[in-house]
Amino acid sequence: MTRCTALLCVMLLSFATVHAAQAPKIQRVGDAWRLIVDGKPALLLGGEMHNSTASTHYSLELAMATLKAMGLNTVLVPITWEQLEPQERQYDFTQADDVVDQLAKHGMYGVVLWFGTWKNGESSYAPLWVKQDTKRFFRVLDVNGKNTTIISPLCDEACKADARAFAVLMKRIRDRDTEGRVVAVQVENEVGAFTDIDRSAAALKSFARSAEYMDYGDSDEAKHLFMGRVYAQYLERVTRAGKAACNLPMFANCWLPKTNAKLGDYPNGGPVPDLIEVWKKYAPSIDWLSPDIYGKTFRTHCADFDRSDNLVFIPETWARPEHLWYAYAEHNAQCVAPFAIEDAYNDSLFVGSIKVLHELLPVISEAQGSGRMHGFMREGDEDGAEFDIGDYHFEVKYLKQLKKHFGLVIQTAPDEFLFSGMGARVFISNRDSTLMTRFTEVRDVIRDGDHWFTTCLINGDQTRHNGCINLRGRTANEPFGDIPAPLTNISYSRITWPENVSRFILPGIITAKIFTIESSPQR
Repeated sequence: MTRCTALLCVMLLSFATVHAAQAPKIQRVGDAWRLIVDGKPALLLGGEMHNSTASTHYSLELAMATLKAMGLNTVLVPITWEQLEPQERQYDFTQADDVVDQLAKHGMYGVVLWFGTWKNGESSYAPLWVKQDTKRFFRVLDVNGKNTTIISPLCDEACKADARAFAVLMKRIRDRDTEGRVVAVQVENEVGAFTDIDRSAAALKSFARSAEYMDYGDSDEAKHLFMGRVYAQYLERVTRAGKAACNLPMFANCWLPKTNAKLGDYPNGGPVPDLIEVWKKYAPSIDWLSPDIYGKTFRTHCADFDRSDNLVFIPETWARPEHLWYAYAEHNAQCVAPFAIEDAYNDSLFVGSIKVLHELLPVISEAQGSGRMHGFMREGDEDGAEFDIGDYHFEVKYLKQLKKHFGLVIQTAPDEFLFSGMGARVFISNRDSTLMTRFTEVRDVIRDGDHWFTTCLINGDQTRHNGCINLRGRTANEPFGDIPAPLTNISYSRITWPENVSRFILPGIITAKIFTIESSPQR
């Protein structure tokens, strides 16, 4: 019996060790931060649900079936403090269990969004017993000394209660999620106060003794830095409590300010670009910081958060395929998740693009951090883009007659490249001016299992006689009466003809080899 007991203990210990080794984590792979799931880098092709979609089993089940059918492999889903702890220290796991069970049922990864003390800067998802008690859970005071609806980040009682509830949730996920479907957790949502500074007594006292900011006096910069610090410290305590119960990767997101925004026009104190250093210092348990990108500067904000100390993960943006192609390829993003994703269920361009992106994910995943991949997208009036990969220089020209202009280039072998996207032409040259490089064996392809199936071998005027790759995209032609629809592959010159521009187009995938000759013949 003693030997059996000892053997059982060893087996349980071994199981725990294996399970811990397979827990999701982030890791530097090459030049990129990667999310590691089941011991391997994983790209999350997901979307964020509406805020209330997971509030009932009926709504969540419908949405999960929709997102699975759309081709996504990940869902970002809220779990709220008010539903978890309707009465203090009395927990209701209905919502949390339903989220975990639905992820397992549909075979999808999940990123849990903890709507605790704050959501979009407000305290609307805190339980009623917290909202009603303004003495124990005191609020941010405005410029007139009046209560706002925002719980103060200096409120120790709120922080302790939130951290306790979050730890209970994480323990429940740890015990319930036996398949390891939950791979990351967002702590709170878009924190910050809609004011220049919290004027509660505790906040003003803390601000007055913040010696590190005294050089700034009572300036907006001092207030901004102070608010960043106190929010980061609050989330650090909540995050530490959650990780002690279940050590999953955890992150914080931010509401990005518009150009020339004043403090308080957006949630002041969140991990916006100019507060990243503050957050990294005061919230070290948070694994990465994320931007929610809705403005017209998607590329800029990707670059802001693409740092040697930060993983790129975009939990909210518009449902636009160009954002996905660009962020995964150019900034090694691990997730680009459009918000209100279930609304895009009948967006034929987006859903069709997701299916194309599924074909690309293995190649993108392998190329991230290698320096062999670049992405591009048109965001203003620019004519194109330029970049180098190894010995080769690429010039992209946008076809302005088409509606979308984006893509990526991946070097898959010394003399092979993969191209994907739409609305552009890609030209290649050799960085050695004495050499001339051109394309050959240009193939329009679709993925068939682990291999690429060639739908058309392209040459002649469709490649400008080996001179460029035409990223027109795939055309889903419809039968005309009894006449079946052909595959359409349009020549270099005809791409911009009105009758061709009007066709429905999805991003395409093209592979090509290259050959190099001397640009000047030997004499």
